[in-house]
Amino acid sequence: HEIGFAAEKDFTELTDTANRMFTGKMKNGSYTYKTSFFQKSMPKLYRDRATAADHIIIRDDGKITGLVGVIPNTLHAFGKTLKYSVYLL
Repeated sequence: HEIGFAAEKDFTELTDTANRMFTGKMKNGSYTYKTSFFQKSMPKLYRDRATAADHIIIRDDGKITGLVGVIPNTLHAFGKTLKYSVYLL
């Protein structure tokens, strides 16, 4: 296994892998999945190729086989600022 942060060049493979993992199913003996599920359901997170860097990926034999999103965010409330991350599995 190779584990590390994704780069912009990984965006297409990253989103394709996530779409297959989360929407894939067998139908009439064939594996199908929604090819743009994450881009449509979470456009702020998956519109820009630079967001690939907000993901940790696992590669086996050069292909992405697992990933987790570590999405940075900032919350402003009551005169305070809180920086935090949202984890997407």
